Amino acid sequence: MKHKISVSINIGLVMVLAFMVFGNFSVGNNPGGSSDPIVTQSYVEARIQALNDSLQNQINNIKVSGGGTEVGFEVVAVLAGQTVYLQENSQFILRTGEATAIAGEGGGLANLTSGVDLNTGDSVPRNHLLLIPRSDGRGVMFLKDAYIMVRGGYEVR
Repeated sequence: MKHKISVSINIGLVMVLAFMVFGNFSVGNNPGGSSDPIVTQSYVEARIQALNDSLQNQINNIKVSGGGTEVGFEVVAVLAGQTVYLQENSQFILRTGEATAIAGEGGGLANLTSGVDLNTGDSVPRNHLLLIPRSDGRGVMFLKDAYIMVRGGYEVR
């Protein structure tokens, strides 16, 4: 009797082990099959290079041409009589000197520090953060030599 139980237990264990071992080789888990493909090192390296190129293109697209960058402020010296025209999403701070605002077709320069719009002829206060919402001719005309900080696209004329 003990022998029959022992044989039954052994057969049961062999069946469980066989199922565990051979169960992993079902159709869906074939190495090299459509659900688990085998790839070469050159394929992986090509995919990594393509991803790297795509990331580099995205970084290059973030950079703004015509001065400043999206990342930080650029300090610029401006002479009396010059005008700085700012592009869409540019930010501007007058550090020294005197300047007046030039509004565009769609409105003035948003003074984020005081919460008002600066229209053409309005004095630009020092150390106030200005935001230019559109590239429609908005800018700042300088009455005295000045230092400014600009983030984003701009053009000095």
